[in-house]
Amino acid sequence: SGPASLAAALYGARTKIRTVVLKGNQPGGQLTGTSYIENWPAIKKIRGIEVVKDFEEQAARFGALMVGDSAVSIDVAEWPYLVKTEEGRELRALAIFVGTGATGRRLGIPGDFEYWGKGVTNCAICDAPYHKGDIVAVVGGGDSAIEQSLELSHYAKEVRMLVRSDFLRASPSMIERLDACDNVTIIFNTSLVSINGSNDHVTSVDVINNKTKEQQRWEGVRGVFLAIGHIPNTQMLEGKIRLDTNGYIELNGRAQTTSLPGIFAAGDVADPRYKQAGVAAGDGIKGGLDAVWWLSEIGYNTQVERKLETAFF
Repeated sequence: SGPASLAAALYGARTKIRTVVLKGNQPGGQLTGTSYIENWPAIKKIRGIEVVKDFEEQAARFGALMVGDSAVSIDVAEWPYLVKTEEGRELRALAIFVGTGATGRRLGIPGDFEYWGKGVTNCAICDAPYHKGDIVAVVGGGDSAIEQSLELSHYAKEVRMLVRSDFLRASPSMIERLDACDNVTIIFNTSLVSINGSNDHVTSVDVINNKTKEQQRWEGVRGVFLAIGHIPNTQMLEGKIRLDTNGYIELNGRAQTTSLPGIFAAGDVADPRYKQAGVAAGDGIKGGLDAVWWLSEIGYNTQVERKLETAFF
């Protein structure tokens, strides 16, 4: 029930197709863990949880049914597909839209979860403008870490990039771009051990030198950006539809169709690159339209709907 799924639900319900949204264990997805959003088109500033609330209410107004439950398995052996839920429900679906998102890898250290959305994040594009003139730390040594550091360099006074080993895993071209930034410092063989703060924001971090085991406290660090990867939430789809080597759903061309007819996907579960709510919503619209068109192509219409209506959930 993040922006991709709610956009798909809006377009499905608005075309008068019976649309059911399984809201999942984290209703609203990653947006609910952010504070303010300033890059949602046409809205200057809004809380992430408010975007989700408005989105859900809009889809529900057109008839989308919001269900407080989670899918735990999808059986694709026969069609209509069988979806089983955490609370024991069984739904036969003519079409399925997958918008289960991705889970950002976390450090699991003190302060990691406590200050999430209060200075700890995994999205520099989203949160860099909140750190004008600040000292921030970026955790990671790959292309993603450099991308976040470059984004932050336009706002932060100082960017400290923590790399746990003694080398960068990033591509040479990305390293070359980083070399041109005079306010980004790469600190090798260093890991975070604690994120500290007041009730509402990060104020310092504790780090350790992985070789000497010496620990330090860096006062004044106001932001911690994790660039250690995401895990797409596709566990229940393994072996059923085509996934890439990292577990993301593979789509067909520029459509939101998957390797199985009648199954569509959008958002972070199928997007290893952009990871933006606006992109997810746009792709969710495409996925919703793809599903509507596919149902129409196989003969679904108001006459068929009337025959099936007694079996609707």
